[in-house]
Amino acid sequence: MNHLNVRASAAKLEDALKTFRSTFATVDPQWTDLARRDFQETYLAPMEPQVRNMRAAIARLVAVFAAAERDCGADYGTSDE
Repeated sequence: MNHLNVRASAAKLEDALKTFRSTFATVDPQWTDLARRDFQETYLAPMEPQVRNMRAAIARLVAVFAAAERDCGADYGTSDE
């Protein structure tokens, strides 16, 4: 498995979070009702730690994939059969 694809996915996750932050920043000052507070507590507050945990998990996966490639050889699982 190409661990670079996993890194690309992590980069996409980070880009999506940046885009979300930027988009939400334009709406945030105008959204002041109870629904906004509920949204903040339910979705926004947990999002940053969840993304941080996901990035850490992806980093661990990349290390595992790299070790597996070293142990099995780069050509493991790429036969022409």
